[in-house]
Amino acid sequence: MKRIVLLVSLAVLLLAGCDWWHHEPSPVYVTGEMRVEGTVTHANIFFRAFDGVGMNEQYEVALPWSYTDDHAQAEDSFYLSAQSSDAAGDLTISVLIDGVPLASETTAAPFGFVAIYGVIP
Repeated sequence: MKRIVLLVSLAVLLLAGCDWWHHEPSPVYVTGEMRVEGTVTHANIFFRAFDGVGMNEQYEVALPWSYTDDHAQAEDSFYLSAQSSDAAGDLTISVLIDGVPLASETTAAPFGFVAIYGVIP
């Protein structure tokens, strides 16, 4: 009988030290979208995706332009900037999370430049 109690006690202690039953919550993904649009026809676009890895550069891009990431998460950072290739017209950049605007900037300056950066709340 002492042997069974000892084995059961030992098993409980071993299991208590393990967390094999502990389940990490699944990540909560949101859809992050970056947009560049306006009355200008082309722009140079620089962006860092929501995963924060690397800077992407695209030159003389026809507008409107967008980038979507269905696996963005809270606390992911982002950066988006654009410079108009035209001497006239307006240029707007925006970041949306699940379709809701998070940040936006507009310029109407000749060859105007705008930038936004931040973190998904």
